[in-house]
Amino acid sequence: MVGFGMVAANLDVALQSFLTSLSGKSSTRVKSNAVKGLFNLYKAELNHHPKTASEENLRLNSFNETLNAIVYHHQLGDETYNLSLNEFADWTPDELARLRGIRIPEESIKNTSLRKGQRLLTWNGKVAQGRATPPASFDYTDRVVAGTSVPVVSTDSV
Repeated sequence: MVGFGMVAANLDVALQSFLTSLSGKSSTRVKSNAVKGLFNLYKAELNHHPKTASEENLRLNSFNETLNAIVYHHQLGDETYNLSLNEFADWTPDELARLRGIRIPEESIKNTSLRKGQRLLTWNGKVAQGRATPPASFDYTDRVVAGTSVPVVSTDSV
């Protein structure tokens, strides 16, 4: 089992080999056979098994977009960091947005006429009806971690 945020060594070696084989080529789009081979290794290494052919195609397309971003970054050559594949390489942009997104409690937004993309939270956690003005100061140490009853702990005294 591969841990969170890590890739298997075989996949990392295969990706580096794949990137090396593209060195000097001007196109950022890559051959579909090579992508499918890397995708099959990705699925095997990370134990991903799409349930249907349409899901397989969706995952392959998302993987291909991620791979193209990695290839483009690699071809720039002057970056100070490396990109690689992880367990999110075949996720769609919507799935990633849900993973990173904020969840506003439904009871907070029932009485607003604003559409979903126009909703803003105030500093009190309520939905703003217009532009929210940040307070002059805001102390996170008296807040509770979202979804728990655990208060935020100050690390100043450590």
